[in-house]
Amino acid sequence: SLSKSQARAAATWQAYQSLVGFSLVAFLVLLGVTAASERLLLQPIAQLTEASRRLAAGDLGARAASSTTIPELNELGKDFDDMAAALEERESARLRSEMERKDLEQQYHQAQKMDAVGRLAGGIAHDFNNMLTAILGYCELLIEDTGLGESQRGDVREIEKAGKTAAQLTRQLLAFSRREIVAPAVLDLNDIVSGM
Repeated sequence: SLSKSQARAAATWQAYQSLVGFSLVAFLVLLGVTAASERLLLQPIAQLTEASRRLAAGDLGARAASSTTIPELNELGKDFDDMAAALEERESARLRSEMERKDLEQQYHQAQKMDAVGRLAGGIAHDFNNMLTAILGYCELLIEDTGLGESQRGDVREIEKAGKTAAQLTRQLLAFSRREIVAPAVLDLNDIVSGM
């Protein structure tokens, strides 16, 4: 039979073994809970935090893309991804709008330059037309002059012909400077060149 001290020692030993067993089970449960919380809670939060930092730094392609069985975290990750996609689309639309605005500005500046060229061409053509009017007027007077020989009259007719061709070109320049719509015509360049 066991003495009282031996019975107490045996009971203590048994309690010690139970306590170690429970501690081991508790340790394994705690290890499992830690691993599960790491996978289900901490990793998704870390992914969301990292994506938030990237988005704040200007990376509009940042996505949380977390998958967890915790519905609230899963929903939070999806909401973040939707928000990031909306920001990315908004920024793309802003950049497209800015590019279109720059294109319009460039077209406007080009139109201003063309307008200035048109006004300059119109001014020059107007002055040239005035000179041609005088030249053609003198040609008419010389052709009707009875003291002029036929050879000289032929030369004056050539000057008049060249003046009329120049007057036609001047009218085209004036039409361009006023932005008039001119009816295009098919020309035979051989006839025009040989007529000069």
